Amino acid sequence: MEQGKGFTYSTGERVHHRGPIFPALLAADFSVAGYSLDSARWVTKLFALGSAALLLAIGWRLFGREAGLLAAVAVLSSALLTGIGSSLDVDTVQTFFLLLTLLCLYPAVMGGKPGWAAVSGGALGLAMLTKESALLWLPLPFLLVLLLGPAVSRPRTLLGSYSAGFLAIAGWWWPYTYAVTGDIYLLGEPSGAAAWLAAGTACLLAGLVAAIFLARRGGGRSPALRTRWTATAALLLAWGGLLVIGLEQHAAWSFSANYVQNVPDYTTGALSSWIQPLPLIGVAWAYVAYRAARGSFGDRLLLLGLLLFLPFALFVANRGLHLRDLLPVIYLSYLALARAAIDFARWLAELAAEHDSGALGGAVAAGLLLAGFGAFALSETQRFADRQDAFDATVVTQAHWDNPLANEAAAWVAENVPPGTTIMSGRLYATHLYTLTEGRYPWWQLPTTRVDFEGSPLSATRRSTLFRWEDHQMPDTAAEPWLYLRRHEVQGYYVGLSERDLITDLNENRIGYVMLTGDDAGFSSLSLLPFFESHPYFRNAESFSSGPKDAVHIFRVLPGYEEPVAPPTLVNGATDEALRERFGQQRAQELLESLSPGGYAISAAYAAVRPPLSEPTENEE
Repeated sequence: MEQGKGFTYSTGERVHHRGPIFPALLAADFSVAGYSLDSARWVTKLFALGSAALLLAIGWRLFGREAGLLAAVAVLSSALLTGIGSSLDVDTVQTFFLLLTLLCLYPAVMGGKPGWAAVSGGALGLAMLTKESALLWLPLPFLLVLLLGPAVSRPRTLLGSYSAGFLAIAGWWWPYTYAVTGDIYLLGEPSGAAAWLAAGTACLLAGLVAAIFLARRGGGRSPALRTRWTATAALLLAWGGLLVIGLEQHAAWSFSANYVQNVPDYTTGALSSWIQPLPLIGVAWAYVAYRAARGSFGDRLLLLGLLLFLPFALFVANRGLHLRDLLPVIYLSYLALARAAIDFARWLAELAAEHDSGALGGAVAAGLLLAGFGAFALSETQRFADRQDAFDATVVTQAHWDNPLANEAAAWVAENVPPGTTIMSGRLYATHLYTLTEGRYPWWQLPTTRVDFEGSPLSATRRSTLFRWEDHQMPDTAAEPWLYLRRHEVQGYYVGLSERDLITDLNENRIGYVMLTGDDAGFSSLSLLPFFESHPYFRNAESFSSGPKDAVHIFRVLPGYEEPVAPPTLVNGATDEALRERFGQQRAQELLESLSPGGYAISAAYAAVRPPLSEPTENEE
C-alpha cells in the first residue's frame, strides 16, 4: 500500500480475508518513519496507549474518576497487554475502536444524540475492518435500548443513525469481497451462506423491532423491566448460539467441540497464567451483573459488551487459541475490576463512618486500593521485565520476526535476486521475508494443505488450506502423490504437501526460487531437503545455518518440471505413531503406503541440517 500497489497480498492478489485498516496504518507509518519493523511497532504501541486513555475516559464517565484511573493503571501495567501492544498483532487496534464504540454510545443513548450514535456505528465499522470478530458487537445498541426501555428518547432515530454510521464505514466490504472471491464474507458460497445470512438478519431485525416496541412511552404501554430483560436474554442467546454454531461450522480446522472440558482447562491454564488477579476479576463481573440488574446504565453497557463477545471467547477457549483473540474482554475485565474495587472501598469508608471513624475508614479504604493495585502493577511490571531480559535476539525461532537467519536470507535475496522475481517459502516466513525485502518480490507460500482421511480403503484427501484466504487457490486436480505428511503436535490436525500441487504452483505462478526453513506454524519444510537436493529441476543457491534445527536453504527453480517423480512420502515418527493409534497398525500401514507410488520414509521430527553445499560450478549454472 505504501508503494502504491494497493491492498494486495505478497502474491499480488487482492486481499479479501480481512479489512484494510491495520495495513493502511502501517503504510502511513512507513511513509513517515521509513520501512522497518521497528517503526511498524509504533503503530500498535500508540494504539495501546490510546486504548488505555479510552478506558480511562469510559471508566470516568460511567463509574467515576477513580474507577477510570485504576482501570488505566491496570492495563498499562499488565505484562500481557504490554506485550501484545508491542507486537504487530491487529487486536490492539481493534480494541481501540471497540472502546471508542462504547465511549460514543454513552452520550448517544443517555443524551438522545443521533450524531454520537452515528459516530459509534462508524467506530464499530473501523473495528470490523481491522478484525472481523468486532461484528459480535453489532447488536449492542439494540440490546441497550431494549434494556433501558422508555428511558431512551427517539430510539428509532438513534438505531438508524448507528446503523447508517456502521454501513457508511464498513458496508462496502461485503460487495468487495464477493467481487473478488464470489463468496459471502465469513459465510462461504452464496448457496450455503443464505441460511446463515437469513438467521443473522432475523436476529438483528428481531432486536430492532423489540427495542423500538419495548421502548415506547405513555399510555401505560411501556412493558415491565422483567419483560425487557427476558427479551434481551432471548436475543442474546439467539445471537450467541448462531455465532457459536457458525464459528464451529466455518472453522479452519476440525476440533472437538468439548466445551465442558476445554473451557475450564483454558481458564485454569492460559487465563490464570496471564490475567491476574483472575478470581477477583470473576467476582468483579458478578458485581457488575448485580448492579446491572439494579438498573445501573454503566454496568449494563459493560455487561452487554462482555456477553456479546462471549461466544467468540468460548470458541477461543475450546480451540486453545491465543489470548490476544480475547483482548477486548481483557480490557473490559480490568474496568470491571476497577469499578468493583472503588465501590468496595466506598462501602468500607461508609461502614467506618457509621462507627464515628469516617476519616480513618476512608484512609484505610484508599490505602487498600493503592496497596492492591500497586502490588499488581509492581508484579506485572517485573514479569514484563523478566520476559524482556530472557529474550535472546541471537536465538533462531522461525516464526519470530527478529530471526537473524531471516535477516541473512532477506539480505542475500536483495543482493542476488532481481526485483520482481517470484519466490516461494514456508508459511509465516513468506510474509516475514516479503516485509524484510520491502515488497520488491512477490512471495508465495508452499501449497501445504489440511489433510483428512476417509473412505475404504483409507485415503488422504485435501480438506482446506491452513488459512481460509488461500482456499480459493486450491487446485481442482487430484492431490497425489504426497511429498510430506505431518501431524501438528499442538492442534492435532494433519498437514500435507502433494507433488502435483507443488508443480501446479511453481508453473502457474512462475516461481523463480524456493526457500526451505525450519519449524514454521507447525510445518517444517526442512524435512523436504532431501527431495529438493536430489531433484533435477532444483539447484541449491545458498544455505544459512545456526544449528541442527535452524536453517534456511534457497533453491533456484529450473524450467521443465511438469510431471511428478513420486519419491517416498516423508512422514516423521510422531505422525506415524499417531496414525497407527488412530486407525490401527494394518490400516495405517496401508494408508502410508498409498500416499505415493514411491512408498513412504520415516524422517526425524526435523530433517538434519546439512553443511552448506558447495557453490555451483559454471557448468551447473
